[in-house]
Amino acid sequence: MAYRDGVDSYYQYVKARINAFTTRSIPGVSGVVKGMLNAQDWPSKNIVGDAFYLLVGATTPIGKQGYSASTPIKFHNLTWVWINIGTDVTPGVRQANRGDKYNVMEIMKGELVNGHYPGFCEKLTYSLVNGVWKGAPENPVEYITWTPIDFHPRWSQPGGAGVGYGAGAVRVSDMLDTITV
Repeated sequence: MAYRDGVDSYYQYVKARINAFTTRSIPGVSGVVKGMLNAQDWPSKNIVGDAFYLLVGATTPIGKQGYSASTPIKFHNLTWVWINIGTDVTPGVRQANRGDKYNVMEIMKGELVNGHYPGFCEKLTYSLVNGVWKGAPENPVEYITWTPIDFHPRWSQPGGAGVGYGAGAVRVSDMLDTITV
C-alpha cells in the first residue's frame, strides 16, 4: 500500500472508462488519455492536442469532521486538462475559428462526465509489471470517492490561433494507510 494508491486508482478507473466509451481517436496515441503529471510540470513538452492529461495538485486534510491521527483522510485536488486546436476552416489560413474546436471541446467534456460515473471505485495498489500497470485489491477492500467534475475551459485571446484550453477540477477523497508506531 502506498500514499499514491487513491490517485492511481482514480486515474486508472477514469482512464479505462473514457478509453472504452470514446469514439474519437488520436493518431499515434493509444486511447485519448495521455498521462498523469505533477501540476507544476504543466504544460509539458510535446502536448498532444485533444488528449486528456491529469494534473495532480495539492493534497489537503478532510478537517475536523473526519480527523484521525492514525488513519488520515485526505482530499487529492486533481485537474483534467486538454488543448483543442481544431481543424482549419480554410486549410493553411490562421484564424480565430478553427472549425470543429467547440464541438470537440463539448465531446471531451461529455467523455469526462461519463468517465467519472458512478463517483467511486475500488482502491487498488498499482505496480509496474513487464511495462504494464497492474492493480491489486487492498485487504480489507477499500473504496475512494470523488466529486462531480467542475469545468472551467478558457479560449485563446482575440487574434490568437483559436486554441481552446479545457480544464475540469475534481477532488478525490481517500483514507490513507494506518500509520504504524
